[in-house]
Amino acid sequence: MKVTAENDAMVVRLPGRSFHVFIDEEIIGSKNISFGMSVVPEGSELPWHNHQGSEEIIYVLEGSGFAESKDEKKAIKPGTAMYMEPHTEHRILNEGKGEMKLMCSFSPPIKIRPPA
Repeated sequence: MKVTAENDAMVVRLPGRSFHVFIDEEIIGSKNISFGMSVVPEGSELPWHNHQGSEEIIYVLEGSGFAESKDEKKAIKPGTAMYMEPHTEHRILNEGKGEMKLMCSFSPPIKIRPPA
């Protein structure tokens, strides 16, 4: 068993948010999944993006706003879970009060690191 904590996570600054990497191959040795938390400041958004070849599950811990794909826009709040198929263009908008915290898992894993 391997355990990691939020205070030990690698924090990567990305457009519109910070991403706290809890689990990936380099950090903890996982081969089939990666896991972390996006923290989206009030009024910010995760810009349009997709994950080539990886499924993503997002769970809203804090905050409210919208999840949007090219086909639909849905309200999200704490307790909301979302599934993104590979290659799905999507974005998340924080339109509530305070920051939004999103737990995110990817399979196959993706490697999130600071932009070069």
